[in-house]
Amino acid sequence: MAPIALLAGDAARAYAPLVPLQFQEALAEAGASCLAFGLMADGQPAGILLAQRLEDPAGADLLLVHVVAEHQRQGHAGRLVSLAEARLRADGVRWLRTFYEAGGAATEALLARGGWDAPEASMMYIVSSPASVAPAGWMKPRDLGPRFEIFSWTALTAAEAEGLVGQPWIPEDLHPAAQLDGWCPLTSVGLRLDGEVVGWVINHLQDEATLSFTCSFVRPDLQRLGRVFALYREAVARMVRAGIPTAIWHVPLRHPGMAAFAARWMLPYAHASTTIMRTTKQL
Repeated sequence: MAPIALLAGDAARAYAPLVPLQFQEALAEAGASCLAFGLMADGQPAGILLAQRLEDPAGADLLLVHVVAEHQRQGHAGRLVSLAEARLRADGVRWLRTFYEAGGAATEALLARGGWDAPEASMMYIVSSPASVAPAGWMKPRDLGPRFEIFSWTALTAAEAEGLVGQPWIPEDLHPAAQLDGWCPLTSVGLRLDGEVVGWVINHLQDEATLSFTCSFVRPDLQRLGRVFALYREAVARMVRAGIPTAIWHVPLRHPGMAAFAARWMLPYAHASTTIMRTTKQL
C-alpha cells in the first residue's frame, strides 16, 4: 500500500506541484499552523491533504484533499482524511469544516462515506471579464455627486479603519478588516460619503490572470441606488490597466439579498458560475 507521511519543511515543499496557488501559503506552514499529510507512490508525490486550525480552537478547516489521477479510486483520499481526523482529534479539535464545488461526485461520495453532515450552498463564484461585463448597464459611467468620493483602499487612514470597528451596519463576514490577508491593493477601492467610509470592494489576486472580487459592501441605507456599481466600475478599470483578464465575483449565499443581486446583475454577463458547498463533521 502506498505510504502516507506527516509533512513539514522540505518534505512538504516536494508536494508543491500538487497544491493550487491559493493553498501554497498553507503548505508553507506545514508542520506549524497547517497539518499536512502526503501520499507517495512509485517514489513520487501522489496525493496531499491540508488542514488548518480555526480561531475557534475546537475547529479546523479541511482545505485540500487531492490525489493524482492515476492513483484515484484506490481509497487513498479516504486514508488521508482518516489520518487527519485522528491527528486533529488527538490535538483537541472537535469539529471539521470543508468547502467544495457542487456536483463533484467523488468528493460528495468521500464525505458521505466519512459521515459528514448534509451539505448546504455557501458561496457562488461568477467568472467574467472586463469584456463580458462591458455591455452591462451598470458599467455606464454615472456621477455620484459631490458628497461621494471613490478612493484607493490603500488611502484608508488608521482613524477610518478604527472607526469601522464594531459598526452595527457591517456584517461580520463582510467587514473589510477581515479581508486583508493577501489582498490586492492595486484594485481594491472604497467609498466615502461626506468624508465617512460607507463602502468597499476588496479584491485578491488569485493568480497573474485572475482577480477575485472577494468582498463588496455598501452601507444598507445607500444600497438601493446601486452605488456599489461605481466601485465595480473603478475596480474593473484598474484591473484593465493592470492587464488582468479574468474576474471571479464571490457571492456569499448566506445573504439572500446579495444572491438576488448577483442573479439579476452579474450572471447575465458571466462566462461561467460555480456553487460552493459547505459541510461539517463532529470528531
